[in-house]
Amino acid sequence: MGILVEPFLGSPWLVYTPDEPSRYAMEVGLPETLERSEKYPLRPGIFLDYIDDSTPEGVIREDLVVPASGQNLFYYRYAEPKHPGDPRVVYYVHGGGFIRGNGPYCRATALWALRETGLPVYATEYRTAPDHKWPDNLDDTEAGWRYLTETLGIEPKNIITIGDSAGGMLTGALGMRLKRLGDPLPGGMIFISPALDYTFSMPAHKLNAETDPLFKGGVDPESINWWASAEHALNPEVSSYQGDWTGFPPLYFSAGEAEVWLSDSLETGKKAYESGVPVTVHVFHGMWHDWITNDYEIPEAYVVGEDIREFLGFPRQ
Repeated sequence: MGILVEPFLGSPWLVYTPDEPSRYAMEVGLPETLERSEKYPLRPGIFLDYIDDSTPEGVIREDLVVPASGQNLFYYRYAEPKHPGDPRVVYYVHGGGFIRGNGPYCRATALWALRETGLPVYATEYRTAPDHKWPDNLDDTEAGWRYLTETLGIEPKNIITIGDSAGGMLTGALGMRLKRLGDPLPGGMIFISPALDYTFSMPAHKLNAETDPLFKGGVDPESINWWASAEHALNPEVSSYQGDWTGFPPLYFSAGEAEVWLSDSLETGKKAYESGVPVTVHVFHGMWHDWITNDYEIPEAYVVGEDIREFLGFPRQ
């Protein structure tokens, strides 16, 4: 049993899956992760530019542009709605270490969210480092949000935000910015292996340094300077863990027990729950950072999808 999970066992907001990772995860997902982490010298190594982002039959895709930012916003929906009459949509913010992820990866994660939720999905691109640094990425994420709420007229309560890895940081930061401005928050927020604290003081940042294949040797504290600046590490619009989570909508986190960002989900979930927010944190034994982006057929990725459907009030499949 993982030492990092033990202090939280019995918590009403924690779901812990102690089963060994599936054979498919170990024979397909983990080897591909190791290969990618060796291929890319920068961390994280989850830049799935090769991933299949072709639009499947029965899905309609529209490529929009957010006027305020000039960034692409990919819109996907089923030609035959899966949940007719449900006004909710998904706003997806992709990961990629703030330096990559636009294009195929952004579209592929949007398709995953469409498959797992059945709801229409808007997936935003944002300016990336090193040419652009924070707050450009957050400003673009906010611009996409404003496009949905102000131009398209979608009510905030009907928007579910999803972010993986660095996109988890941006969705959390977006919530903190909206709260600071006194604006309505989303109807729910979903975090996939989020990185939520850039003070690099969480236990897993060091203790999982040799267990997460994407971050062998641990998280480099200087990495924040790739896309932001260490002087901003305590700003809740960079490290949303540092902010006040009171008044946030229901939250869902998935995290791998072996990943360096594990504590970000555990500690943030605990903090939000103690602030009165409905929270679920699901930790998967032996899984690594952002494993759903390895291969969407990994059984553990389907379990995350089931969790999300339950979070949205839909039946688990």
